[in-house]
Amino acid sequence: FKHLFADKEMKGKEMLDWFRTAPEGKHIKPYTNIIYDSPVYPVVMDSNRTVMSLPPIINGAHSKMSVATKNVFIEATATDLTKAKIVLNTICAMFARYCAEPETIEAVNVRYEETGEQSFYPDMSTREASANIGELCSTIGVQIPPENIATLCEKMQLGPAKLDNKGNVLVTVPVTRSDILHAVDIIEDVAIAYGYNNIPRTIPVSHYPGRELPINQLSDMMRMELGRQGYTELMSLGLCSHDENFAYLNKDDDGNTAVTLANPKTIEFQVIRTSLIPGTLKTLAENRSMKISEGIRLFEVSDVVLMNGPMDADQADIGCKNERHLVVLYAGPTAGVEITHGMVDRIMQALAVVPNPAYCPEAAAAPGVERLLTNNAHFGEYVVEPQENSTFFPGMSAVLKVKKNGESEFKEIGYFGALHPSVLSNFKLSFPASIFEMNLEFFKK
Repeated sequence: FKHLFADKEMKGKEMLDWFRTAPEGKHIKPYTNIIYDSPVYPVVMDSNRTVMSLPPIINGAHSKMSVATKNVFIEATATDLTKAKIVLNTICAMFARYCAEPETIEAVNVRYEETGEQSFYPDMSTREASANIGELCSTIGVQIPPENIATLCEKMQLGPAKLDNKGNVLVTVPVTRSDILHAVDIIEDVAIAYGYNNIPRTIPVSHYPGRELPINQLSDMMRMELGRQGYTELMSLGLCSHDENFAYLNKDDDGNTAVTLANPKTIEFQVIRTSLIPGTLKTLAENRSMKISEGIRLFEVSDVVLMNGPMDADQADIGCKNERHLVVLYAGPTAGVEITHGMVDRIMQALAVVPNPAYCPEAAAAPGVERLLTNNAHFGEYVVEPQENSTFFPGMSAVLKVKKNGESEFKEIGYFGALHPSVLSNFKLSFPASIFEMNLEFFKK
C-alpha cells in the first residue's frame, strides 16, 4: 500500500511505524493506536483489488485527487458511527451542488459481516425539531409574530417551517445543520436571523447584585491577617508530579485521593495536588539564596482537588471536589515549631475560635475569650493534640481539631510539625522548616 505521503509501497505495520517516527507523519501518529495491534487492518479496494484507503488512518496515492478528477468516492471512518454520519452527510451535501447533475449523490450499500445488517449511505433524509413560541419569545426578550418566526427559521436553513395548534414552531432540519440538538438551538437561530441589534435593551425584572463568595471573602481576610504577621504570599501550580504529592512527603497513594492526568505531557504535571505543601516546598527550594538567619515566612491560600470525603450532588457527579486550604511555612536556623504553633493560635484567634479549657486553661480564661463566650460570639473551640505523621519528624507533629459552637464532637481540620529530614532532602532543602496546613472550607458560613 502506497499512502499519500509515501514514495514507495509499504506493508501495514511498516507504514504505521513510519507515521509514529517520521516528522512528516506526526499529525497522524495519535490515530495509529486504533488499529496498530489489530490482527487485521480494514481496507477499501477498487474492482482491481487495488487498495485505495486504509481507514481510519490515511488514503492511498492510487486514489489521490487532482484537478482532472471527475468521479469522487467519499469515505468516512470513525470510532463513533453518529459522528461518521455527520461528517459524511456534510461533505456529500457540499460536493453535490457541484456535480454534473446538481444535487445528485450515488449511495453505497454497506453490509456488516458480523450482524448481517445493511445500510445505505449517505442518509440525506431530513428530521423535524420544534420549539415553543412562548419560550422562544421569552428567551430572546422580544415578541415576534408566529408567522415571522417561521420565516426567520427558513432564513437560517430550517425550512420549511410551520406552526401547529399547540403554540410550537416545527422546523425541518437538513443534514447540514447537525448543530441543531435542542429547542434552544432553534431559539438561537431565530435570534440571529432577527438581529441581535434589533432586540431592545431592558433592565431585568429581578435584580440581585453580585457579591463575593463567602469562601473567597474568608480567604482574602486570611491573606491580610497573615501579611500583617510578616508572611509573604506565594502562588504555586495546581499540578505536580506523583512523587511530589506522595513519595516526597513520605505518603502512600491509596488510589482514591488524587485526580491523575491520563496523558501528562511532562513528569512535573501528573496529578492535581491534594496538598499545598509540595508547591510551598518547591517555592522555598527555588529561593534557597534568601537569607535565613532571621527566618523565612511563606503562606498560600488556594484550592486542592480531592476524590474522597463528603461531596454535594454536583461534586459527586464529577467524582471530585475543590477544597480551599491554607498553608503556613517557617524556615530558618531551627525548625521553629513554636513559631508555627503560635501562628496556629493566632489564626484561630482571628477566626473567633477559642481554646478549649483542657488544652490551654490560661488562654481560655483570658478576658477576650470570656467576652466571646459571654456574648456567644465565638465560632467554636479548638485543641492541638500530638499525633505522629510520616511527613514530620517523630515526636514533633500535631493535629488541629475544631468543634463548632453547638456541636459535641471535635473534627480534625489541619496538622503541623517539623518536616522530616527525608522530606527536606527530597525537595533539596538543606535547612530545617516547619509547616502548617488546614482546611478553610470548615469555616465557611
